[in-house]
Amino acid sequence: MSPPAGGPSSAPDGSPSPEDAGADVRPPPPQGEGGGLPEDHDAELGDEEPFRLATVTDTYQLYLGRQGGAWWGRTLGTLDASVSDLSALVSEPAHYGTVFPRFTRFASLQKDVFHAVLDLPDPMGQRGMVLRRSVEQQGSVATVRFSPAPEVSPPADSPTFLPDYEVNWRFEPVDGGVRAQVSWNTELAMPLPPSFAKHAVEARAGEEFAQLMAGTQCESCHTN
Repeated sequence: MSPPAGGPSSAPDGSPSPEDAGADVRPPPPQGEGGGLPEDHDAELGDEEPFRLATVTDTYQLYLGRQGGAWWGRTLGTLDASVSDLSALVSEPAHYGTVFPRFTRFASLQKDVFHAVLDLPDPMGQRGMVLRRSVEQQGSVATVRFSPAPEVSPPADSPTFLPDYEVNWRFEPVDGGVRAQVSWNTELAMPLPPSFAKHAVEARAGEEFAQLMAGTQCESCHTN
């Protein structure tokens, strides 16, 4: 999926408004009769939707939006760590499976290209992907991006493929720490209603940020 122009990440455009701040407005988890899939209340949404606040916690705010018909999650918060430590946490393969435990494999295929296996909640299960890593430093701001590398074939034993997994991290020093932002998207490659995909993206974007926050306590991950 091509990133929209004019932003530090490849999530949809749309900045939070002052009215977005406030209490936790996270919708309840999807649930249908007998524990099945929920009714699809999002089926009539357009392909492009600006970010809107979905979750507020003590440590981060999470926004949801749509780009090209797919849901994006964007999570923002301030962390007590250095830009270099945070960049290393999200860019080094060794931290996938430890800091980010849903990854059961993160193996190099060639320079800056990796085969990864992500263990998602039911009914999705294990999903494989081939990702290209890019790391940029512009002044004091660091960005790390993992995006699809369709020109590289996955190993023969790869699980069901995620065709469009993408995650973008941005770290900027501010008073009191580092402002961290993660934008996350994937096509689930399953016939699921948009409302289920929305909740899956919301859960994963929040989980990624919470795991990064916990990873700042990992002494072996620090570069200084």
